[in-house]
Order: sequence, then structure tokens, then C-alpha cells
Amino acid sequence: MATPTSYRLHIADMDCASCAIKIETAIKRLPGVSDIEVNAGSGLLSLKLDEDRTQPSDIAARVRALGY
Repeated sequence: MATPTSYRLHIADMDCASCAIKIETAIKRLPGVSDIEVNAGSGLLSLKLDEDRTQPSDIAARVRALGY
């Protein structure tokens, strides 16, 4: 198990609390994701990721699949 790496991603078009909850719920279901924070005001997603379990590209793909 690798040491989790911190990531911060800007998410375009995330502008309300329900958007943030939708993204948080989807991302925290991925294996290896921890310490997730989604801020609708700043449009930022912060998390720690065990890259042995999930790749950063998987995070981006999940966010895009949600329409952001």
C-alpha cells in the first residue's frame, strides 16, 4: 500500500452545495480515496489518493462523467 498523495483539482461549473455533495459522494466510493473535501464556493476538490488502488485519471473521469 502506497503512501497517499494529496491532490487539489479545480472543478468548472460546480456552483452549489448539491453539486459538491454529488461529487463528494461519487469520489469517496472509489478505492484508495480519503480526506475528501469539496468546496463549491472555490470550485476545489481536495483529497488524498492511494495510487496503487485508484489513479488520478480515474478521479478526473468520474468528475467528467458527472457532467463537470
